[in-house]
Amino acid sequence: MVKYSREEILKKIQENTVDLDNSKTVLRVSKQFKFSSAHKLPNYDGLCANLHGHEWVVEVEVKGNINEDTGMLVDFTYLKKIVNEKVIKIFDHHYLNNELHNPTAENISCTIFMMLADYIKGINRISVWETASSRCDFIVDDNR
Repeated sequence: MVKYSREEILKKIQENTVDLDNSKTVLRVSKQFKFSSAHKLPNYDGLCANLHGHEWVVEVEVKGNINEDTGMLVDFTYLKKIVNEKVIKIFDHHYLNNELHNPTAENISCTIFMMLADYIKGINRISVWETASSRCDFIVDDNR
């Protein structure tokens, strides 16, 4: 079961940060993904304490400068490959409580950042929707 300390998260954020050249255009690129899974919230007094499922939407946003050779900030094909391998394959059609002790949207967004940070540099935001109107944003740094 995955659980990260505050120190582990802050260290990973520091390692994932890219130096921006502010004399060049800074862009944000994002891609959305979906997975279906079940969970229950063990520390919650309400309906979500019961087993239920969602079709989750995850958006990964990368911030940085354009690579002058490729003309891209990040290759969408690479982003898709890594997110599918490291996140979707693990969470899709699974019981999230087997992966996370308390699988709230907040904990899921933080966990996804930790799962991807070694593979995708410059992650700026991980958004997780558990419904069309309920979203959590794990924002690495509002000032970047």
